[in-house]
Amino acid sequence: MQKQVMGDEAIINEKLEKMSAIFREPTPELFRELFTEDCDYITFNGRHLKGIEENLRAHQQLAGLRLFRGAELLWESRQIRC
Repeated sequence: MQKQVMGDEAIINEKLEKMSAIFREPTPELFRELFTEDCDYITFNGRHLKGIEENLRAHQQLAGLRLFRGAELLWESRQIRC
């Protein structure tokens, strides 16, 4: 059986889907799939997060806020050049 290789566009779209999933329900598993242990992440309000654990905690706190309950991260891929 031949293993199917994903193209660049499919890989990028899969990562964007996972980012949307993180926004809905931040889990350690998703963060480890998308980020490195020493990642840097700048939040929507300019806060600088360092590393998966800090990033995960911040997203879990945001997801628990009433303001963000039911919110979704929407994206649309219009053109990807590889």
